[in-house]
Amino acid sequence: MLFCPRCGTRNKTTYNYCRKCGKKIKYSIEDTKSSKKEFIEFKINNYITLKLEKGKTVIYVKRV
Repeated sequence: MLFCPRCGTRNKTTYNYCRKCGKKIKYSIEDTKSSKKEFIEFKINNYITLKLEKGKTVIYVKRV
């Protein structure tokens, strides 16, 4: 999945235009490879961390 640079909507890699706003989307194979490696992480405190993985929020709790 790729994100539209104009509106942020998720689009399939086979789409040439954004399915929501219609902006022409041009991506190379290199763009799709780098986007798969990215992940979002938010540390709440020393014990709780939130991560966005495959479009879902996962909560990690560190054992003491």
